Amino acid sequence: MALHFYLLVETYRSGPLPGHRGEVRVRAVDGQRVDSSLFVRAQRSMRNDYPVGSRFLIRAQLSTREGGGEYVNTSNWDPICLVTENEAQEFLRTGRLPAQG
Repeated sequence: MALHFYLLVETYRSGPLPGHRGEVRVRAVDGQRVDSSLFVRAQRSMRNDYPVGSRFLIRAQLSTREGGGEYVNTSNWDPICLVTENEAQEFLRTGRLPAQG
């Protein structure tokens, strides 16, 4: 069973890709254990309901497609955790979000 970990991701606009709807994608933010070029399978609402450039903290796992090729997988059942720029920088620096309250 693959281990889950927290990953900071962001939405961005790309050109059309074969087999994918829309032009807004999700990628890992640079500076983490996951390369930002890996495909991230994330909830559609992250791409459709928030402005391009929004950042989220997701519970992720690395998965492998049949025939090879890694990608980042998330659960559709996990809550969406939108983060501010300050929270994103804190997570990149420490691996944790700032204390609440």
